[in-house]
Amino acid sequence: GKPIIYVLGYLRAPDLREMSDVKESEVPENPLKEESVDLVSLTGQLLDAITSGNYPLYASMCSEDITCIEPETCGNVVKGLTFHKHFFDLPVGDGPKPHCTTTMQNISSRVVGDMGMITYNRVTQRGGEVSVAQETRVWEKREGRWAHVHFHKSV
Repeated sequence: GKPIIYVLGYLRAPDLREMSDVKESEVPENPLKEESVDLVSLTGQLLDAITSGNYPLYASMCSEDITCIEPETCGNVVKGLTFHKHFFDLPVGDGPKPHCTTTMQNISSRVVGDMGMITYNRVTQRGGEVSVAQETRVWEKREGRWAHVHFHKSV
């Protein structure tokens, strides 16, 4: 099945337009400022692309010169999409893929001019395994479109 992303603890369908098992009247007021909500939605779409292995979508959301620092880079700053494509290209293996659910918790989002930043705890449940990472993603608005330009992940 499709990956499931939880945002602020509520189930969000991958297309961002449907809520499942939550009536509109039950959804609390969003504590994020309106201009920051785009970053929450965009980051959810990005995580969907990562979880489902959709490299074309991931690449379309990222700047070609994206930079990152994450455990996989061993403390080094990596620039460009080539490093990330390697992980999308890894063989999946035989048999069915375990179900995966990703939850964004403790979200903080800020937009200043054409730059936006979002931080959150990313909880990933894949099969019977659970992992938690703290992620910061930086977005830049270019010609009216948000591009993912940098991220930092700690575990």
